[in-house]
Amino acid sequence: MASEEKKSAWGKLRSYFGGSAEAEKKVAVEEGVAEDAQETKHLVITGELRDRVAGAAKQYAKQLHEAGDIPTEEMRVVGYRDLLSEYVGQSITKLHDKLDSVKGGILFIEEPYRLTDFNDWGDEVVEELWRVMAKEDADPVIVLGGRADKIQEFLQTYPEDLKPLALNHISLKGAGVAADPRKKYKNGTTGSTGPK
Repeated sequence: MASEEKKSAWGKLRSYFGGSAEAEKKVAVEEGVAEDAQETKHLVITGELRDRVAGAAKQYAKQLHEAGDIPTEEMRVVGYRDLLSEYVGQSITKLHDKLDSVKGGILFIEEPYRLTDFNDWGDEVVEELWRVMAKEDADPVIVLGGRADKIQEFLQTYPEDLKPLALNHISLKGAGVAADPRKKYKNGTTGSTGPK
């Protein structure tokens, strides 16, 4: 099984960052993630430097493509402004337009927590995003990136929406990557580790 994990995109990325699937699963179960939580390719990447977070997302797209998990390594980067509209209801259309524009690849959403600054407009996008991510055949793969404290607060705002998803998490810190397989967001995202 370990060799299977090494061949998968997430396994390669986790190995690159020094992670442990067993430790992540154990922590996820201990902290209230449903034992039958859906395995997902969706990913959370946290770090202080935007270009490093985006670079890790691009590496993930490459790994997924090389493993045959997605047909293209194309990645589209969007921010909260790209997903919001002037009127309630129109933002969901914008979200789906962005999703459709990168089918078979990755949609990387920078600082998704900024969506919550816009009450109804942002909330409707976030709720639709969780619905899309929960689909078994979700396409494209969605990667959320931003500051660790803000991402954690953002994800904890929607515990019931995310409980069925065991989101993978990579934490980038300083010049290297934080190595703590026990790090996990209480709503279901787990921590990956990295080189010390």
